[in-house]
Amino acid sequence: MRNVFILGAGISGLGAAHVLLKHGVSVLISDLKDTIQDKKEKEALSERGAVFVFGTQTESLLDGIDTVVVSPVIPAENPIVAAAVKKGIPVISEIELAYRVTKATILAITGTNGKTTTTTLLGSMISHSGKPFALAGNLGISLSREAELVPSDGLIAAEVSSFQLEFIKSFKPKAAVILNITPDHLERHHTMEAYIAAKARIFENMDQSDCLLLNAESPLVYGLKDEAEKHTHVCLLSTKHEVEEGAFMDGNTLVIRRNGKDIRLCSSDNLKLKGAQNMEDCLAAAFLANEGGVSPEVI
Repeated sequence: MRNVFILGAGISGLGAAHVLLKHGVSVLISDLKDTIQDKKEKEALSERGAVFVFGTQTESLLDGIDTVVVSPVIPAENPIVAAAVKKGIPVISEIELAYRVTKATILAITGTNGKTTTTTLLGSMISHSGKPFALAGNLGISLSREAELVPSDGLIAAEVSSFQLEFIKSFKPKAAVILNITPDHLERHHTMEAYIAAKARIFENMDQSDCLLLNAESPLVYGLKDEAEKHTHVCLLSTKHEVEEGAFMDGNTLVIRRNGKDIRLCSSDNLKLKGAQNMEDCLAAAFLANEGGVSPEVI
């Protein structure tokens, strides 16, 4: 990447601009309106060489561009995105950029509901472990800007949405979870099949050295099991029954089962969060933390 066009001047786009400029990349940032609240940040980016273009967006903006970075709100039908694809210009999301610039291990969370709770819980577990970490993604925090700062021995708790997964190329978490899939964002994806396919992209670059946790209680998620197993090692999440490998409830006890070993964490009675959805989120966060090398005591 030498000349990058960033489509969208929100938190994601500005974060990407900071990272790209740091790597000596020429950056053009475009948005229909100038809604940047932090004018000092805009000035700082301009001083470093970023060019801002607000208003009508035409194909001429793609002249000399070798990569387009899109903000999550930008759909594939956007005329500039469509024009870039037609011209053979790669279009990537900010989480793809984050993956390319970070040396740290990525632990990724997606799902229709519970992403933020799970990611926040995971971030807290990692922070108490003393490991270097970043907590970012679909949380109003630029993942690429945070991820680049984490050293190779650190962990990244990344909340990723279907919007961000639509435009990945090589994004490859070390461990990931799909919490649930229910009808949502159909104004963007148009069909449930397309929405499910976007969520499923989280595991398309994973391999057998990685691990994917699928919620066995979500029929649309469990339906991805056979396809996921073609790519990576699959474990299951359940609050209703034991699983061969993954995370489950044994009565009131939260349990991680991995490589033939059970890690009994705590009783649900000891948690401030209540209800099946929250137990799923707690189990998912604990499982990912364990995959990241966080000790059971810290979890």
